[in-house]
Amino acid sequence: MLDSLTVSDDDTGVSDLSTPEKPQRPKRVPAPKWKITHHVNLMKQEGERGFEDVVDIPENSLDAAMAVVDEQTFGFFFYTMKTAHVWVEDDYCAVGQTVDVSPKHYIGGEVFAIDSIKALALDGDKTYNDLLFMMFRNDYSHIIQTRTGFWQPFLEEDVHIRED
Repeated sequence: MLDSLTVSDDDTGVSDLSTPEKPQRPKRVPAPKWKITHHVNLMKQEGERGFEDVVDIPENSLDAAMAVVDEQTFGFFFYTMKTAHVWVEDDYCAVGQTVDVSPKHYIGGEVFAIDSIKALALDGDKTYNDLLFMMFRNDYSHIIQTRTGFWQPFLEEDVHIRED
């Protein structure tokens, strides 16, 4: 009669089912080796739903961003990350930090000053009344209706890229 069953990973008939050892703390914890990466956050619209998509790019440039823009994209912004693997307590962990974020860049669309929205709201369209309320509540002097129809705040530092 068989009293036990031995599972083997090799031909010895013996299996090592022990938990793998955690890495040992190095005698001297090395300084982190930081890696710099560049990304573009694409602001998109599909139907009534807005969403974002992040793409790695070789550098934060208008050309690099425009190369990954599609018809759903109404705007984007760049950011740069600094990441490293560092020793934390008893293991290496990935850590990261955003070190640079650009203003938002809007492709096409139309920028409206608050006075333009006031004039449109006087015509009685509820959409413009709601926009005017939002602008006053959030202290926005300008908004943009994007090329996909979304309304977004347009801040002083934001960039409007005109479409031909």
